[in-house]
Amino acid sequence: MGRTQKRFKISITALLFLFMLANLVFAFVWQGKFWVGSLDHYQKANELETKGNLEGALQEARQAARKKPHDTGYRNYLGWTYFHLGKYDDAVREFRKSLEIDPDSIDAVKGTAYVHEEQEKGSGIAYLREYVDGNPDPDVLLLLANMSSLDTGTYDLAIDTYNQYLKAKPSDSETRLNLVRLLESENRFKEAETEYEVLLQNDPENREYALKLSRLKSWNRSYSASVSAYDKLLLNSPHDLKLLEEKARAQQWAKDFSGAAETWELILSLDRKNVKAMKKLAQMNSYMKDADLKEIQTRNKITRMAPGDIGNRQRLAELLTAKQYHSMKRSVKGER
Repeated sequence: MGRTQKRFKISITALLFLFMLANLVFAFVWQGKFWVGSLDHYQKANELETKGNLEGALQEARQAARKKPHDTGYRNYLGWTYFHLGKYDDAVREFRKSLEIDPDSIDAVKGTAYVHEEQEKGSGIAYLREYVDGNPDPDVLLLLANMSSLDTGTYDLAIDTYNQYLKAKPSDSETRLNLVRLLESENRFKEAETEYEVLLQNDPENREYALKLSRLKSWNRSYSASVSAYDKLLLNSPHDLKLLEEKARAQQWAKDFSGAAETWELILSLDRKNVKAMKKLAQMNSYMKDADLKEIQTRNKITRMAPGDIGNRQRLAELLTAKQYHSMKRSVKGER
């Protein structure tokens, strides 16, 4: 009886051990084995792709997708591998399968659009337009905008789509900059100015945005606003010669010749051998009271600094001749 009980206990222990082992195997299979295997194939595919072996990468990508058929990441990777090999029908098939699993798979939408565009120019854009009509997903809108911005014939579509996207993602400065570049290429400078104002609101300390905005204000003939914008920039860089020159030009365009002359004089105080600044100062002086005398004085300085400047010498000769003529005229009147 003792032996029977002992054997019974051993049997129970063995059964418990086998049950636990079966559970461990089950957990290993369903919780990790196939996923790890797919990941191995995926990593191997990436390695082969990096080395330029696309055919080898394709075989590994197929294995990864086969082991995890409902994983859109592996399915999309397989689609892109087909795409890079020029096997467009196979690529579309894989992207379509991915969208059946997850209709919101942006990577599959992107892949499908690129395949269509490769097969027929404009068809990728048409596919994306149809997609966003029913589902204006910001990521797809951005994809449509970027794709349509590559062709001058669809710039207007790109601009409209960028604007639509930025309503949903107003803080995306990188995309807003893409929009600005497109607007500038289309000479839509007023709209570009508005976009830079938004960029500056989002990033008030960005000097690049502030400088671009100052220039656009001048370009759009908002000269006083441009001068004010340059003054703000100069608060932190009062001796920046480039900024001072741009401010002086804006003052000139605003017909503030006195203010422009003061700015050019400031530039000369910082750079006494700046012939360009002297010429500009002479030009500003020619627009003001006692213009001839001030311009003659400035052009004499230019002559000393740049004796070979023929244009300056000719202008100086004209001024001196005119001054001598008026002096003679006054003398004759006095004799009478």
